Amino acid sequence: MAPPDLGAGGPSIDDFLGLLPAALAAGDVACLRLPGGLGAAAIGRIARVVQAHDVACLVEDDAGLALDAGADGLHLAGPSAVGAARTRLGSLSLGVACGSSRHDAMVAAEQGADYIQLERDAVAADEEFLALVEWWSELMTVPLVAGSATTPAAAGAWARAGADFVALDPACWTASDPVAAIAAHQQAIDQATAERARPAS
Repeated sequence: MAPPDLGAGGPSIDDFLGLLPAALAAGDVACLRLPGGLGAAAIGRIARVVQAHDVACLVEDDAGLALDAGADGLHLAGPSAVGAARTRLGSLSLGVACGSSRHDAMVAAEQGADYIQLERDAVAADEEFLALVEWWSELMTVPLVAGSATTPAAAGAWARAGADFVALDPACWTASDPVAAIAAHQQAIDQATAERARPAS
């Protein structure tokens, strides 16, 4: 996810665009989520850079803006409008955040979500979240995004539990070296994925 204050008191669009290619190259990045408040012109500029790196650009909570800006899809912060968004987006990508609700996640998947995001902050303990990730990965086929990782250790643990993707916390952009921070998360994910793939002895 891009900085929530991008272009509005936080990093300027130009500074962010300058950093973006190195950040995208630092990990196996599947998509970049942008806040809808940026507007179509800024989102379009960022989308072109992101798409040139074979990374999807998703807009939060505004299907019309995603379509107007040339983004690759939409990320919904909740499951209430999945059906309408799916119809409006056509073949574009649709992701849905469902907190920790197994019911909401299953319904969103049935209504056409391309991925489900479950959130660590929506549960009381790490163990509870790991159990939630394991449950989804064992029973469901729609990809799971686990979020939002504030440390490489968390990212690795979620990948080890079966998450298909890990969303990094926007705080990674305020690290002293954002590129190194992204790379460290990717290293932890890669190690966890390799461990998960090893056959049990």
